[in-house]
Parts: sequence; C-alpha cells; structure tokens
Amino acid sequence: MCKLNFTKLIEMNIQKILRCERERILNMGQLPASYKSLGIVLSILLFVVFFLIRVFTEGDTLAGDITSKLLLMSLLMISLSKEDQEDERIQSLRARSYSLAFIFGVIYAIFQPYINLGVAAIIRPEKAVFEELPLFVILWFMLVVQIALFHLLKRTA
Repeated sequence: MCKLNFTKLIEMNIQKILRCERERILNMGQLPASYKSLGIVLSILLFVVFFLIRVFTEGDTLAGDITSKLLLMSLLMISLSKEDQEDERIQSLRARSYSLAFIFGVIYAIFQPYINLGVAAIIRPEKAVFEELPLFVILWFMLVVQIALFHLLKRTA
C-alpha cells in the first residue's frame, strides 16, 4: 500500500514538473505585455527619425544604419511581447502569423527585385538595373507582416 502511494506521489511530481517545463518553453523568448507599448512608441519615433535622415542626407550614414537597426529591434519588441490574456489560442495564432510572415517574406524577397527591374525598365530603361533587396527591407517587411497578421488573425479567429 505504501509503495503504491509513493509511486503515485512520484507520478504527480513528474506531471507537475512536466507542466512547469512546458509553460517555460512556451513562454521562452517572450517579453512582458508592457513592452508592446514601448515598442510601438519607439517604432513610431524611430520611423520618423529614419525618414528624416533619409530625406536630409545622401546615401547611407552611420545614423541611418543605427536608426534602422533600432527600428527593427523595436518592431521585434512588439512582435515578441505577450498579450494581456496569453493562452493556447493566442500562441497558435502567433505561430501561424510567424509562419505566414516567413512565407510572404521569402516570396517578397524573390519576386520584388524583378518587379522593381520591370518598373524601372518601363520608366527609365537606361537606368534599369537588377538589385537584390537590402536585408533591412526584407526584415522590416517580415516583422510588419507578422505583427499585422497576428492582430488580424486575433480579431477574425
């Protein structure tokens, strides 16, 4: 009789540990919900600064590079922030939005340079040159698509 209770106790403890570890893994890499507001404010501010730097300076500058990296980090902050009510449905929608954003990002990175080349060939054929998209543009696109899809899926699902 004692052996059965001891075994049952061990099983209950193992289940508790597994449940705890599952929660830890599911929440790994996520930021508290309060970081979403900070990320939104930073993204807006950095987007304005990035735009002003691009308008008033010629070519790439150190300030532009730093601002673009900070803009990506603020978008990532929004993307990784927990929701107020974080449950399995939200986690599923978040995973779906990441996978769709990845797919759209790859399609965008493959086809957009050809679209740019075609438009340039129509507008100014003498200056039409094939150029790959910069890494910043691809990452920015993927993060914005993920955030938008997550909120769209959250409202419709």
